[in-house]
Amino acid sequence: ALLHAARQWTELCSRAPRDFTREEDLRLATICREVLKLAWSAVERHLFPTAGSSAVRAGERIERVWRDMSTQHSHVGIGVLLQSVATREYARVRLGVAEGGHA
Repeated sequence: ALLHAARQWTELCSRAPRDFTREEDLRLATICREVLKLAWSAVERHLFPTAGSSAVRAGERIERVWRDMSTQHSHVGIGVLLQSVATREYARVRLGVAEGGHA
């Protein structure tokens, strides 16, 4: 999904600026949101719990992965904007619903 989104982004950037629509931007943002959710789930549910105590000491690679993923997971842009605002806006734009809920 990430590589496909990157290819789509590259293709969109090769077009004229007017062709890069809000819908395209929000669609790619929601794809990236899903990629981030899957990556966080893999680290939180599988990698970190099975790494072992020596692998999660300060400065160890797994500890750094956990710290970095925790930071991105709790970042307002990902935790709030992508989880709710971008998803709602994409649905609204895609379905042609005007602000305030009327088509």
